Amino acid sequence: MLTGLVSDHLQTRKPIAIFGGILASILMAWWIPKFGTEMPRATLMMVASLMGCFLAIAYVPWAAQFSETLEDVSPALQATGWAFFGLVARAWVAISAPLSLYVAVHYGWGQWVKVALGGMIIYIVAMAFSRGHAAIEEHTHAAPATDRVTAG
Repeated sequence: MLTGLVSDHLQTRKPIAIFGGILASILMAWWIPKFGTEMPRATLMMVASLMGCFLAIAYVPWAAQFSETLEDVSPALQATGWAFFGLVARAWVAISAPLSLYVAVHYGWGQWVKVALGGMIIYIVAMAFSRGHAAIEEHTHAAPATDRVTAG
């Protein structure tokens, strides 16, 4: 919720989403060598909680940017765009769930987290090259309004 409020207040998406992706990547890079060793329960709870927070920081602004992009194309496209996103997300879960179990059984969970880290790096690069919200960009580049009222 806090990420959404900050993102909406600043009217910026990409930097916040990239920042969340970087935080999640750093945590994954720290976590990968820990697989196979015993970790205290409190530490594991903290790592899982932080990962959830960092992923939310990465996802919430992306979702707002996705919604704004759909609206820029056509406001009527919102439902179709989000339905397509839901289809892709569910298809990815259907593919990645058995794939993650296969990798974990044969190579260990640390290897699967390396795959997730690779995905997060791709996300960061994709966000860096995505275009921003057109209405915000147009507003930013519009000529400044004057405070004077002219008689006419």
